[in-house]
Amino acid sequence: MKPDGSTQFIYGSAAASELLEIEAEAALADASVIFNLYHPDNRDGFVAARNHSVATHQPFRHEWRVMTPSGKIKWLQVNDRHERLPNEDILWFGVVLDIRDRKWAELERQRQKDLRETIYDEGGGLLPAAWSVGHRG
Repeated sequence: MKPDGSTQFIYGSAAASELLEIEAEAALADASVIFNLYHPDNRDGFVAARNHSVATHQPFRHEWRVMTPSGKIKWLQVNDRHERLPNEDILWFGVVLDIRDRKWAELERQRQKDLRETIYDEGGGLLPAAWSVGHRG
């Protein structure tokens, strides 16, 4: 990351290319190729978390969504550290993980919880017998 806030990638792995469905060369030539994949609802949060990491000199850990060229929505988690270089550029190093399975499981658990609460509320505080005996959710 440059002092003016612009970004340039200096390395792109084959795994990242596969995950994001882009050619590493394209991202190395123009970082916006990657940033344009960020889900619109997650862009501001990503930038705020990254800026907070820089300001506090803390590791950068964040979860966000991308929309790949094929239209898939993927949840990612970044775990990075940064180092300020003598020219004031910031060098980031770390890993980005695909956390889709975990996020979809979390969303399904929340959906089930919301459903149970709706049934409970609409039932006047009574759960169906199958849910009140030995149900784990």
